[in-house]
Amino acid sequence: IFEKNNLSWRKSLYFDEIHFTAVGDVVSRAQSMISGQIDLSFKLSLDLLFDLDLRGFETVAKQTYSVGAWAMKQMDSSSPLSYQKVRMAMNLAIDRDTIAKTILSGVSSPVSQMATPQVFGYNPDLKPYLYDPDKARQLLAEAGFENGIKLKAIVRSDPSVPESTLINQVVAQNLSNVGIEVVLKAVPGTRWITMYFSGDWDGADLLETSFNNTIHGDVIRSIETASCMKTGAFFCDNEMLELIEDSNREFDNKIRKQKLQNLISKLHYNPPALYLFPYFDTLAYNPRLKALPMTGQKVNLELITVN
Repeated sequence: IFEKNNLSWRKSLYFDEIHFTAVGDVVSRAQSMISGQIDLSFKLSLDLLFDLDLRGFETVAKQTYSVGAWAMKQMDSSSPLSYQKVRMAMNLAIDRDTIAKTILSGVSSPVSQMATPQVFGYNPDLKPYLYDPDKARQLLAEAGFENGIKLKAIVRSDPSVPESTLINQVVAQNLSNVGIEVVLKAVPGTRWITMYFSGDWDGADLLETSFNNTIHGDVIRSIETASCMKTGAFFCDNEMLELIEDSNREFDNKIRKQKLQNLISKLHYNPPALYLFPYFDTLAYNPRLKALPMTGQKVNLELITVN
């Protein structure tokens, strides 16, 4: 329970208390909205969000600055993912447009890089990878894997975006269609976070992750994540490391932006990950709430008023 603090410089305009209830299941959260047990709910699946909209609730689906991806163990020399052509083939094997239309209902669009347009350092000249399974098979053959490859991927059993579970299955099927067999292993977030920071993926080649640009709005954090600088690094290019350090020494914003865009371009053609879609936040609220003021992705609870 959050209680109103009359001494605060941004005290609540209307409410004396706000009660928070933890409801882990998305269906249960939607049912709690319909039954009137709660007035505001976060992290709803898109199908439930649309249903609530039809029932008269106010709904929001907002793309964030973070990009969902499958990180690749390029640093493991025994893995097929140590080959640049294999990593590029995987990016060409995914039918992102169909996924965006059928699963994401156009809320999130395919990406070409680890940043979204609002992020400093985003490169507007890069286009999303074309869906080209024939080219993907060609690249696999050129890398010496004309008979296909087998990989293991770690995905989250409790993803930040509910649609991720279905997306991961479709991505695995797309890869299978070009000869890349992927076995998915789902782990809880508590186990996933250990894997992410330690670099120990339990023998897996791929790890579901995100390039998180939300906090700073600057792509350098994501670039460093896909570099030798990361603790438990999964991708390392010494030439890139020098360019990263050079961009970090640059104080002229215009020049630094160009340097970041150059780095992003290199990470497009030498991908450290299977780039998928920007993450997005969803929420629904009872229409008795007059407005839901937001700053970025954050709801300003103290400014909520009632009709």
